[in-house]
Parts: sequence; structure tokens; C-alpha cells
Amino acid sequence: MFDVICVPVDGSDYGYEAADVAIEIARKFSSKIAAVHVLDEFSLSSYDSEENSGDAILAKITKKAAEYDVEVVEHLLTADALRDM
Repeated sequence: MFDVICVPVDGSDYGYEAADVAIEIARKFSSKIAAVHVLDEFSLSSYDSEENSGDAILAKITKKAAEYDVEVVEHLLTADALRDM
């Protein structure tokens, strides 16, 4: 029914809860998850620290999904969320 479930994650509790729901649905329907984290292109932090943070957020989702044999494809994007979304 669902081949790929897209779930945006921002590192907040709500984002992780959304990922939990996506994992549950993916498990039920043998789907994959596309986990998406967007880096703010105008951040005052260094790109490397933002990238490391984003990688850690996505890795947390991938690790949890692996416990349920759900495949995750990680997408780390750089954009202006207000302009590009």
C-alpha cells in the first residue's frame, strides 16, 4: 500500500514521535522510510556542526527503524525552509 513513507525530522520530540509513527506504519506495510532533515542555509553556526547535528538526528531514526527491520533512506538537505518548502 505504501512503498515509501516520508518523515521530516528536526531533532525535536515531535519529530521523533512522527518518526515512531512512520516506523510503525512502515513495519505494518513492509515500506521504506525516507527520513528528511533540512539544514538552514542561513544558519549562524558552522556548516560542519549543522551537518554533524543533522547526521546524528537521521542516524537516530535509522537505528530505531533497524530494530524493527525497516529500511531508512536518509536525506540531509540544505535550504531556506520558508522559501523552498
